Amino acid sequence: MPLSVVAFPITECDGLPLLSHHWIATEHQVIGDGVVAFYEAGGLCDEELGCTESTFLKISACETGQTLNVVTQLNREYDNTLLDRTDEASETLQKLAKGGASHSWDSVKKTFDQKAFDVSEITETNENCACAAAFPELRNGKEKFEGL
Repeated sequence: MPLSVVAFPITECDGLPLLSHHWIATEHQVIGDGVVAFYEAGGLCDEELGCTESTFLKISACETGQTLNVVTQLNREYDNTLLDRTDEASETLQKLAKGGASHSWDSVKKTFDQKAFDVSEITETNENCACAAAFPELRNGKEKFEGL
């Protein structure tokens, strides 16, 4: 891992509320040069549809803001959906991070796609906590993280 100017320890990101008190971020980690990963977990309830609890593995390229959202856990009342692939997602991520080989963004996405995970890709315009902690020099015009 290259040396970087660390604004604060990445462990301080764990347990921070996101968007609202219904969502938190946990298990922040550096997985590569300028790439971080963490989980977002939370839920919402609707009078007609009941409650839905979800967990996403988020893999984020700090410089570009490219972020993969991998659904790892889903508990949806209205159709009794129960899914928990958190361990499998974590193992896949660790194998990619420790493989010693360099992986392109497309190959990381393809790895999760091939394992039939529900994966979406977005480009964030706000810096996340893990990037602010581990790679503040890669903000690259994104809105600075101010959550601590």
